[in-house]
Amino acid sequence: MHPLQPDGKTAENDKMIREIPAQILPNPVECGSREHPADKAFENGLKKAGMTLDLRGADFTKVDPIRARAKKITNLNMDAYIGNRLGMIFDTTSANLSKVSAYRKNLESLGYECKMIYVNASLQNALARNNMRPRKLPAEIVQGDWEKAQKNMNDLRRIFGRDFVEVKNDDDLKTLETKATKLFSKLMTWTSKFPSNKPAQNWKQQELLKKKS
Repeated sequence: MHPLQPDGKTAENDKMIREIPAQILPNPVECGSREHPADKAFENGLKKAGMTLDLRGADFTKVDPIRARAKKITNLNMDAYIGNRLGMIFDTTSANLSKVSAYRKNLESLGYECKMIYVNASLQNALARNNMRPRKLPAEIVQGDWEKAQKNMNDLRRIFGRDFVEVKNDDDLKTLETKATKLFSKLMTWTSKFPSNKPAQNWKQQELLKKKS
């Protein structure tokens, strides 16, 4: 879920932490996790349309339909992942509190376990990193999402409880790599365990019966 907190992406890319301030990491109910990469589909759409990734000053009457198609594609993929109870990683801004809360409630009703990794950066760094990215956003969008994410942080902490983890992302690269490595290790331990809740166990039993029949 993602324009930079909107930002902290570069150092943690390979460690499950991206630039976006928040991530929901449902525990896989089967082996493996799938990313929910709306941004990738969006960027591919921009490239196919021959448009620049630098959205500062862009004509959003042309950009928004491409974004809508990208969301449709990623939502279809998500439906397939959920049907097979595959673990998922959501990159997202935490600017939309109701959306994050709704995702969590729906997934937990199906047996998923969810964690939020809230990657927090200063507004100054968010704006600076936005200017370093291939797909640049207008500064007012970056600042607006950053302010909403900051405002929502306490509510997100309340919603996720002990499954809320905040990562400060204003450090140097070496420090960020150390943080990311420690967090990655903990998350891998968590995702390797099958959820013990009733919906997950019921789904598992149903799948075992299907294989026997």
